[in-house]
Amino acid sequence: MTDKPEDQTRPANKAVTKPGEKPLSPRAAAARAVRAVTMDKRSLDAALAEILPLVTPKDRGLAQELSYGTLRHHGHLFAIARALLWKPLEYQDRIVFCLLLVGLYQLEYTRIPDHAVMHPTVEAVHDLGRPRSGPLTNAVLRNWRRKREEVLRAIAADAGPDFRFAFPPWMLKRLRGDWPKHWENIVRYSNERPPLCMRVNRRQWTRDDCLSHFRKQNFDANPTAAEDGIVLGRRTVSKVREAIATGQMAVQDTSAQLAAALLAPKDGEEVLDACAAPGGKTGHILEMAPKAKVTAADLNLFRLFKVKQVLALRKSKAALFAADAAELGYWWPGKFDAVLLDSPCSGLGVLNRHPDIKHLRRESDIAEYAKLQQALLRSLWRLVAPGGRLVYVTCSILPEENNLQIKRFLRLVHDASIEDPGDDYGIDTGHGRQRLPGVHGGDGFFYALLRKTGGDGDGGGDGDNPGGTGGGA
Repeated sequence: MTDKPEDQTRPANKAVTKPGEKPLSPRAAAARAVRAVTMDKRSLDAALAEILPLVTPKDRGLAQELSYGTLRHHGHLFAIARALLWKPLEYQDRIVFCLLLVGLYQLEYTRIPDHAVMHPTVEAVHDLGRPRSGPLTNAVLRNWRRKREEVLRAIAADAGPDFRFAFPPWMLKRLRGDWPKHWENIVRYSNERPPLCMRVNRRQWTRDDCLSHFRKQNFDANPTAAEDGIVLGRRTVSKVREAIATGQMAVQDTSAQLAAALLAPKDGEEVLDACAAPGGKTGHILEMAPKAKVTAADLNLFRLFKVKQVLALRKSKAALFAADAAELGYWWPGKFDAVLLDSPCSGLGVLNRHPDIKHLRRESDIAEYAKLQQALLRSLWRLVAPGGRLVYVTCSILPEENNLQIKRFLRLVHDASIEDPGDDYGIDTGHGRQRLPGVHGGDGFFYALLRKTGGDGDGGGDGDNPGGTGGGA
């Protein structure tokens, strides 16, 4: 699966600038992050991990907000910037062009007063080593304030989906075809800031106690469809950091929380979290069944270290293995009562949390993900004990990665049945349930609960080891 919010690299509390060196301004930091994603094709998490330590701690939140917001609305902002420029600056001075996008995002989508946008954004050219671009930056932003309606009318005459919906054309075509009744809600939600959704650690307090705690302080706090989930207002951020640091809560969307709930681990069971990093679902499994014998595997050793950190924070333990889940079923010596396959996927259900996916994913990637997902299913099915269960989960909303994947798998194996998890898990596709972003109150996730029937066969279907295609990406 694509990186989750819990997988974001946390910068150190202190800036790492050299002695006497000026910290990077939040607007310059955001421009660098936007360039890294849109032009250098790096993930936003990786870019911010390098950039944020150069920003003072008090400005990091603003730098993140400007980075995420500009990338969410990039197609819209790109068209505006091109209309305001008399030559294609993005090819001549890319970092200044990205700074213009950051400035336009502030003017168009935030509540920051215009005067508090203009001067700091223009001054950011110095941090970027482009002092001569100050007048150009100032002129473009001022022209947008003066000519906004005129520019929008001119662009709208031949606007494509990039401008109108801030979505790549191929993604929009897929959504319209797959979800004709819901695509507009999906697009709108994907371009919004995600809610602050938390998972309450049931080993430390109940959800009711947690809700009461925040409501007594006049903070917005409401339960979600997940048994341990609550949604909090943005004013609670400082309180949330304290709760995360003590292991009382974790950042995790409602749809993600429903994965472990569907697995329903029990004390004493042998449980495998096959693509475990960054560890949010592993932690949830151990909160639900602290005496379960949990094995967490992931292909990436560095990401597996993050699982260890997550579990240590919650005083939980699991056996950790760096392993390719697509090969695991062909050499692992034992069987598991329950297997969670949180599969690598396109991530089109979590675009508001990971707007860089719009810029990094290609339509041709979908077939590669589908090939990997089938290899993972066939490998891990061998590890499910008779009567045991496997939960297949993705944060995608594309049928090729979801219900069609399960339909194909059930044709290949003869000892599997599928069970319906119920309406909380979204739309019944006939081969699993689909929650849609903007429709079901959370991110877009797919779920299939498979039960192993019959004797102790290998469940491997009609092929041999398909080879090391990876896992836990």
